[in-house]
Order: sequence, then structure tokens, then C-alpha cells
Amino acid sequence: MDCLSSHLRTEVPLDHKPRTQRNPWTPKILPETETSHVRTRGDDYLDWYALMTFYSGKQLSFPEDKLPAVSGLAHKMLQTHNDTYLAGLWKGDLCRGLMWWPMNNIRAAEYTTYVAPSWSWAAHNGGVTWASQGPTGFRQEMELLDVVVSPSGADPHGRLQSGYLDVVAKTLPWRDMFDGPLVYTAYMAEEGGRKSGPRAQVRHDSIKFGWSTADNVLALRVGTTQLGEGLQTASGLLVQTVPPTDQVAHGASKWRRVGWFKCDSSKFTSAIGKTFVLV
Repeated sequence: MDCLSSHLRTEVPLDHKPRTQRNPWTPKILPETETSHVRTRGDDYLDWYALMTFYSGKQLSFPEDKLPAVSGLAHKMLQTHNDTYLAGLWKGDLCRGLMWWPMNNIRAAEYTTYVAPSWSWAAHNGGVTWASQGPTGFRQEMELLDVVVSPSGADPHGRLQSGYLDVVAKTLPWRDMFDGPLVYTAYMAEEGGRKSGPRAQVRHDSIKFGWSTADNVLALRVGTTQLGEGLQTASGLLVQTVPPTDQVAHGASKWRRVGWFKCDSSKFTSAIGKTFVLV
């Protein structure tokens, strides 16, 4: 999409690099001379994630202005794409869009005011970047049943008052990805534990999260990635039950995102798909 890619080149400095360079899948901002292939919708989504990586690290006086600050970009995207805008993400690429994590693996204090649903990058109090699809792509495993995002004003792409996803996905207790707390602690001490193979990895959104403090947390599989012959990883969201006083959607128990994970896909072999409402 020419309008979005042109905005990306003019508004974001060409020498800008996301603060984390260790993630090879972070979308790259290219000068005109390097964009020789025919653009696809997938390229436009990657441009969007590159822009959101850049904007998410900006400090705003009012957190509620996070989405209004990018509403103009959302409008540009909608001018050329028949898609649905969902709290800073796009329905046409939602599963990939959900795969963000805190930049540089920096956990943050939670906002004290409502900004966006927990699954949106805008809900994170800090910069974010996006995880990769890997060499052979990302296969969606989560089924989206329904999605509702309710604006709090006249701008449908601005401030929000609520939002939720109704999905069917396989889950497992998040600690089952590790062989005990010692393995988890060793992983956390290894600068993200980036090693080849299907070793479990997690990125926590909040400073409240830890092995002993994250109870009632599930690993909810969003997709799988084929990394090579006989090697497949599952990735998705770490989700935690919402207190009963905050159960606001349509009757089912509610869950909120508290992090991102990747692990050996075989961990989900015996898991059963269930319905979840993510708020």
C-alpha cells in the first residue's frame, strides 16, 4: 500500500532502528531503492507493525491518547484495504498482530487507567516489537468466534471504553512448558534464552509476573511455526483469569493477556480446544 509505506518513509527516520536488534524478525524500514518486489497485503501489515514499534515507545502525557495518536494511520490503511481495525491491530492479520512483546524484554508497571484491551499492544506501558513467523511462515491455530471493540467517543479509531475477543484455542498450564522453576530461572538469566531448538521462551508484560506469582495462568496457543524438518514451535499468549468483579462481557469467564510464549508444539498434543473471552 503506497500511502502507508510512503508515510513510514517520511515520518520515521531512515536511520531509525528499533531498540532491540536481536530479534531478526523485527520489520525493517527500507529506503525506496531497496523495495524492488511487488508489494502485498502482508507487506502492509509488516509496515504497520514497524510503525507501531516506533510509536509505542513514545511518551504521552495521557496514556488514553495512545490510540488517537495513530488513528490517522488507521484511516489511511482503511482507504485501500477492506479490513477491520481492532484497537491498534487488524482483523485480517489478527493472529500475527497478537504476537507482540515488550521491547528489550522490559516488563512495565500497568496503566492505572483503561487504554485498550490487554491483547492490544496499546495496553502495554512501554515500547513493543513483534515476534517472527520464522522461515516457512506462521500457521494460525486459534479460531476467532467474535470480536467487539467499543470506542468511547465519536472517533471509531480513537479512545476505547472496552473490547474483547471470543476465541477457541488449545491451552496448557504455563509452567508445564518448563521442567520446573530452576529451568525457568536459568532461562530468565540467559538474556531471553535465545537458543536453537524448541526450548520454551516467555516474555512477561507486567512487573507483577513471575514463577511464584503467576497463578491461574494458561499458555493459549495462537499459531505454530515450522522451523525445519521435524522442528515445529507453538506460540501464543499467556493469559490469566480476570477477577469476578471485572467480568464484564457476555457471561463466560474472562481472561486477560499477561505475556507471550513460544515452546515445542508437541506440548499441546493432548490439549483440548476451549472457548475463551479475552478482555
